[in-house]
Amino acid sequence: RESLFRFLKEKLNWEVQPEDPFTYDVAALDGTGCGQVRVSQIVPFQSDAPFVILLAEFENDFRRTTLREILKNLKQQMRREGRYPGTGLEDIILICTSGQYRHVRFAHFEEREGRQPSLAVFGWDRDDPEKTRTVRELNLSKLEYRPGEEPGEWRRRWMEAWDVSAVTKAFYRTYRDVFERVEAMVQGIPDDEKRRLFTQRLFNRLLFIQFLEKKGWLLFQGRTGYLRALREASRKKDENFYRDRLYWVFFHGLGRAGGIHSPLSEPELEERRGCVPFLGGGLFEMEEGDEQDAVSIPDEAFDAILNELFAPYNFTITESAPDDVEVAVDPEMLGKVFEELVTGRHETGSYYTPRPIVAFMCREALKGYLQDTPGGPDREKVARLVDHHQVEGITVPEAKALLSRLREMRVVDPACGSGAYLLGMLYELFTLTRLLDTQAEQATARDDYQRKLQIIQDCLYGVDLDPFAINIARLRLWLSLVVEYEGTDPEPLPNLDFKLEVGDSLTGEWVDAKGQQNTLSGQIKEFAGKKAQFLTEHDYSRKQELRKEIQELREEIRRQAQATGGFEWQVEFAEVWERPQGGFDAVLANPPYIRQEGILQRFGEDYKNRLLKSAFPEVWTGKADIYVYFYARAVQLLRPGGTLAFISSNKWFRADYGQKLREYIARRCDIQSITDFGDLPVFESATAYPMIFIARKRRAAEGQGAQNPVFTQVKSLEPPYPDVLALVEESGFRLPEDAIRGDRWTLADFETIRMLRRMETDTVPLGEYVKGKIYYGIKTGCNEAFVIDGKRRAELIAEDPNSEEIIKPLAEGKDIGRWHIRDRDRWLIFTRRGADIDAYPAVKAHLSRWRTRLEPRPPDWDVRSRGRWQGRAPGNYEWFEIQGDTAYHREFEKPKIVYQEIAASQAFALAAPGLYLNNKVFMIPGQDLFLLGLLNSKLVWLFLAHRCSLLQGNAFAMQKPYVTSIPIPRASEADRAAIEELAQKCLDAKGEGCEEWEREIDDRVHFLYFGRSPGEPLRDFQEAMKLRREEVLQLVAHGEGKRLELKESLEWDTREARPNRELVRSVLKTVCGFLNTTGGTLLIGISDAGEVKGLKEDYQLCGKARNKDGFELRLRDLIEKHLEPQPYGLIEVTFVPFPEGDVCRVDVSPSSRPMWLDRKELYIREGNHTVRLEGPSLGQWLEGKKG
Repeated sequence: RESLFRFLKEKLNWEVQPEDPFTYDVAALDGTGCGQVRVSQIVPFQSDAPFVILLAEFENDFRRTTLREILKNLKQQMRREGRYPGTGLEDIILICTSGQYRHVRFAHFEEREGRQPSLAVFGWDRDDPEKTRTVRELNLSKLEYRPGEEPGEWRRRWMEAWDVSAVTKAFYRTYRDVFERVEAMVQGIPDDEKRRLFTQRLFNRLLFIQFLEKKGWLLFQGRTGYLRALREASRKKDENFYRDRLYWVFFHGLGRAGGIHSPLSEPELEERRGCVPFLGGGLFEMEEGDEQDAVSIPDEAFDAILNELFAPYNFTITESAPDDVEVAVDPEMLGKVFEELVTGRHETGSYYTPRPIVAFMCREALKGYLQDTPGGPDREKVARLVDHHQVEGITVPEAKALLSRLREMRVVDPACGSGAYLLGMLYELFTLTRLLDTQAEQATARDDYQRKLQIIQDCLYGVDLDPFAINIARLRLWLSLVVEYEGTDPEPLPNLDFKLEVGDSLTGEWVDAKGQQNTLSGQIKEFAGKKAQFLTEHDYSRKQELRKEIQELREEIRRQAQATGGFEWQVEFAEVWERPQGGFDAVLANPPYIRQEGILQRFGEDYKNRLLKSAFPEVWTGKADIYVYFYARAVQLLRPGGTLAFISSNKWFRADYGQKLREYIARRCDIQSITDFGDLPVFESATAYPMIFIARKRRAAEGQGAQNPVFTQVKSLEPPYPDVLALVEESGFRLPEDAIRGDRWTLADFETIRMLRRMETDTVPLGEYVKGKIYYGIKTGCNEAFVIDGKRRAELIAEDPNSEEIIKPLAEGKDIGRWHIRDRDRWLIFTRRGADIDAYPAVKAHLSRWRTRLEPRPPDWDVRSRGRWQGRAPGNYEWFEIQGDTAYHREFEKPKIVYQEIAASQAFALAAPGLYLNNKVFMIPGQDLFLLGLLNSKLVWLFLAHRCSLLQGNAFAMQKPYVTSIPIPRASEADRAAIEELAQKCLDAKGEGCEEWEREIDDRVHFLYFGRSPGEPLRDFQEAMKLRREEVLQLVAHGEGKRLELKESLEWDTREARPNRELVRSVLKTVCGFLNTTGGTLLIGISDAGEVKGLKEDYQLCGKARNKDGFELRLRDLIEKHLEPQPYGLIEVTFVPFPEGDVCRVDVSPSSRPMWLDRKELYIREGNHTVRLEGPSLGQWLEGKKG
């Protein structure tokens, strides 16, 4: 105690003054513990300090998994006794000690609205003094007291002490450095790949032992610091640590060396490797390179591992959970290290999924599964159980029904990597069964070890192409299991060879397994039985016999099922398809991010164009990324009613190659939710445009109904992220029923979809309007040779005046702005197909410098055998010709509308005749200024924003299929001429100071799309505005009544010359009243006396967009936030220009459902008043509404 206090004072500047001690019985706090805990405040900081620091001295040891309940109940007990009033749970830092200060943990809770608080801890054990160095550097240093520091900054800095990412990054760096050094020291394995895999296996075994040391099962000469004690004994005898010690630990202790009888007696073995339990499970079975003396590893390799990688870090065998985090190295970190650093998984498109996202996806799958439980609780109870681990209200029969259902669940990850989803689902299933066992009054029926063993044996399946990914996943499952074993003689580990398998999830034809069930039922049952025996068999000889029998049965099932090769799911996991409605209950994955070019490079043309095409004809396209096929495979793997939970790129929502997949999913699944992260860095090492996709496979009898998923566009990784459920609850909304129609998905709110649909009505697609004439710029294949500056152009013309004929002025993508094109003095050597290069000797000499890089690749060039071609892509062109075939080259000599291929902002411009373009620019030949004005309007940009693929930096991929779909409205000659004139003014000004003209273009374009009903005769803008003004004046003349209300402003109080929130509330009450009665019209910008006042002052309160766009956005945002349910399609907002200013017209249709203001107030219209209903009158009105 004294040494801890001295440390806190000297290193952290804490004035330690223990006071106010009080003692509690631990059993009263968690219901299971024993002994007492003595609590005292030890650091009385200044009055405005953000924390209360308490010392909790436990009489007996505690586990982190029970610490949460102890500390949470401790706080509640203190509150009941009036201690530290006004102090929230997250304002307390608890220093927990046990074993007479042998264990020290700093604990902090973070409260979360509507959820149980999350707990984070870090600390050290007195037996491992070396580990305190890293804790001091990465954690404790953040807790230094700085007098006078602002409380907000103080809290922010101290919270960094519990940030696990700092430990993770430090461990990454150390692991990579040590791994690469050890790999270079391994002798006897000449093949680089095999040597790397051997090194990985060695690290896995040592890490497993390092974690196991925490259990106290490994003893050498009575010491539990097993590896260090073993190394010291080896050093004293001048032995080779690997040959003379670790070999015996691995293969004649924790494992059995392939059934080989040990040449040493048991006492001799114990002298070599101490006392270790037999664990089996495959990790310590001999593989290639493991034979005695097959490899040589110097002792310095193990000194680096033990002293640099193991000694400085605190290892915990318990994986952190979404709600419980220990700032230490846990088994999950092995998964991160593997995915991020060791085997180059990024090259295969694999990225480690953050734990909170894994938890969200697992819980969504579980809710979908448990909501169908016969005799189970309702959906709300299931959601509280799964999301918040609350069992209140669940009856004993319901708990038993849920437990039975959970035991039957079958989950698979077809791209499991290091097992993130398998471990995530293990944690969720384990937590739920533990809670439900208690609720079902059978808490003593089994211990935690048996719970996890049952889940691993029965519920979890995984497949990955990488054998070492599978090994890491198995390792993590084993560690998760052994942490639960209580006692000193652990059971051997389960053999997971047939639960987590190496294979390519996408190969293998899909057969109708149910159609084969009758003829194969006997073999399948025997196959499943043999695999179940193998899982728990630990005799080496019997294991080999079972392995052979399983292989023979597999081949027999494969033969009778007429399997065609590859990874045959219905064969490998035949027992899953023997169940009623065969298939998995949930498929969870973060499938690889490999583009179609990468598929070719990694797997070859036959794999891409034959195997994938034959396996997935309904979704295959030549340009599809590989995750497209994982979606299709997942749907195949699911039983009817099963849940698909993927995190993948969002590109397939809009890309051409996703068209068939969109239709496939819409036809077969009910989409539950889409959570889109855009280009946010969910994966630290890559921009993958990730989104979480949850869907349920339809049952045959259900048919194809309307899709109504919850859509969430995540705009920031600030809180509440990483709590994905909180993000969805805060920002998600249900998509309208027609948002997803076949292959056409529009992920937007009701109002936006309504606008987009209206824009596409009674209009002509741009592709048809321009008769298909949209052309790509020039692709040279080697810009360094063909693109020159003005100085080089002058030199070539000076050498040969003929050069001027084929050197053209050039604009590149970056040069295209809104209304103008920047001149950077760039020029293009335009040697198109058929050019006579000998007629231009200076140009020929110039291009000759790059000849090797300009040669087209021969058709017979084999990249795999001969390496990468140094020149350009294959094609029918000469070395001196540009690569692209520009048959439309004459169009460059005409005026044309141009735009960027990748556009971060709306930028359409007019290019002069003779200006050539590179392949980052598209062009529309002609000088159609009406079209140019239309393309630069806000509504067209809105349309493109919901059609184009979104790229990094919120840029849009403006490929031809998206742009050609832009709807072009009908327009009178007067309207066309007006927009042409405005566009010309913007061109003349080169886009500078055009705001007023652009606003008028936007108004006129808005009128063209929405100013008349479909099929209505053309009417020009000015005539329509005149009619709208007359309509408004007629309404005002009739005066306010049940269906008309006048408001002088939305928020600006003209009497007090200031914003007034009560005016906003008055507008919302009126809208609510119209919705709950017979509808009506609200005119904002007109006084009670009927005078037009305009919206000028209100516009100034609308943020950046101080115009009618900003006003409408603010009004709709207020309605969306304050009215429930959302009045989709019931509110129409238009603006009518008057000389005095704009008037906002809000037309409200009646709602069929009660509409509430702020969830608690209901208003109706009575005469010209808006009235709140309360008490009996409210009840009567609601009853009448039901009728």
